[in-house]
Amino acid sequence: MELCIALLLHKEILAVSLSLRQLQSHLRGQVVAGCGILFSCMTPLGIGLEAALSESAGQLHQLAQSVLEVMAAGTFLYITFLKILPQELPTSEKRILKVILLLAGFALLTGLLFIQI
Repeated sequence: MELCIALLLHKEILAVSLSLRQLQSHLRGQVVAGCGILFSCMTPLGIGLEAALSESAGQLHQLAQSVLEVMAAGTFLYITFLKILPQELPTSEKRILKVILLLAGFALLTGLLFIQI
């Protein structure tokens, strides 16, 4: 139940942000509605895909899981390096601190991968 609530809150914030961005872009109402429908279908589709994949075992399951994890990691890298950093680093204000914190964050997450729980 906690995961469901967290997912709903996250999707709600994203949906409002996406809708505002599209409306500011002066897109037609039909395009905004179509994007909203497509956006709202992705989470149930992803949950269904994961449920179907978790029922199967073997190499196909491992391959599909690996592909989906790589796509998720690629999305985070894309957003970090092509959307967030170009907006944060061009200003000379506290640039060194930003780079140090960026590297510290990557080091922390990399270190967490190697911790055995």
